[in-house]
Amino acid sequence: MTDEAKLRFITNFGQCPIVLLISGRHMQDQIAGIYEETKRITSCKFDLCELMIDDWDKLLTPWEVDACMKNRSFSGKGHELLKQIEDEILPAIDEKLHEHGRIYVAGYSLAGLFSLWALHESNKFDGAVSCSGSLWYPGWDKYMEDASFQRDAYIYLSLGDRESKAKNQYMKNVKKVTERQYKILQNDSNVKDVVLEWNTGGHFSDVEKRIAKGIGWIVQK
Repeated sequence: MTDEAKLRFITNFGQCPIVLLISGRHMQDQIAGIYEETKRITSCKFDLCELMIDDWDKLLTPWEVDACMKNRSFSGKGHELLKQIEDEILPAIDEKLHEHGRIYVAGYSLAGLFSLWALHESNKFDGAVSCSGSLWYPGWDKYMEDASFQRDAYIYLSLGDRESKAKNQYMKNVKKVTERQYKILQNDSNVKDVVLEWNTGGHFSDVEKRIAKGIGWIVQK
């Protein structure tokens, strides 16, 4: 396992659904709060595994794009991370929690984008939680029109009602793209259930609660 992606088991119940939560160093102090908030929302037992990624702009982007945001470079190495998840991370989870139930991938912002993309690209997940997902990412509007799933899927989408109030020409399209994504998923025969939940506030509002709501919804499936 490389230093760029580190796996941590938050709980170790076994024989229950697993949520692989993609996080970053900026979220280190939020993981416990996310778990406690999720327990408040649902009585369903689940195992939470945190996969901490150092370089989000590199490893959580599905393809490289030209500069679309000041001082950031999206190099599109998501395939490298997905391969590592399939070859190393998921086997490590299976070894420790070998009798687990369904496995879901979850994330916030770019990690939410990656989670939804990984669900399309891999047959290893049963569903995805994309909270305030960066579906504004250049090229996603075209990708989602033709993308398909390799197995049945459960999907949770959420967005803040002020996230489209942005100056960036791409980010201000996030509401329109997310609503279009929801409609596509509603009409996909491989999607067993999908929800789009609207939250109050901008992109950085109530992050822990937004993630917890998504996890709480999907582990009950």
